Amino acid sequence: MLLPTPEGSRTRAGTASAAAGGYPRDYLRLLRPHQWVKNLLVFAPLVAAHETRPEPYLVVAGLCAALTACGFVQYQCVLPKRESPAGIAALLARVVAAGQGSFLGVLKLLGPGRGGLLSFPMEGYTLALDFPLRTGTLPLLDALDAITHAHGGRVYLAKDACCAPERIRRGYPEWTAFQAARAAAGAEATFASGLSRRLGL
Repeated sequence: MLLPTPEGSRTRAGTASAAAGGYPRDYLRLLRPHQWVKNLLVFAPLVAAHETRPEPYLVVAGLCAALTACGFVQYQCVLPKRESPAGIAALLARVVAAGQGSFLGVLKLLGPGRGGLLSFPMEGYTLALDFPLRTGTLPLLDALDAITHAHGGRVYLAKDACCAPERIRRGYPEWTAFQAARAAAGAEATFASGLSRRLGL
């Protein structure tokens, strides 16, 4: 996993200069090659394993990771079908207002959920948006969470890293049954994760 690197003042200055038709070094600064060198460490396991002919997909994945300076986050939610038009419009309007356009978006219609205690699908539309991780991204995610839950939706639990516990519990009303099933099996201490501990599930 690549750790994000906050954009410094030099990068912002380089952005302004490059946008104004600045020098080649300004464009080079925007590319941040020093991050590429650090991120090439993703190939360290292959080197340590003396792997000289890795699978092509590993090379492609490693290069994509190495050339990504800051990383990204994906936000995914699902809204009830009747709330989807208004809810999705509100989500997209909030993204535009934040000035943080998503470079990849996916919209799908889901059928009825499978009935699992912490199952994500519900009958409605799911929206997934990818954002570069930068200043202002986490507050934007919090605002999107608020819109999602105001429209009776929920975030994708398996992808969550910062949703408030009370919103997760509203979105997954059967969380108490999940806790009861785990307790009945005597697995509170063993069937757990960092995610479940953070959210109190």
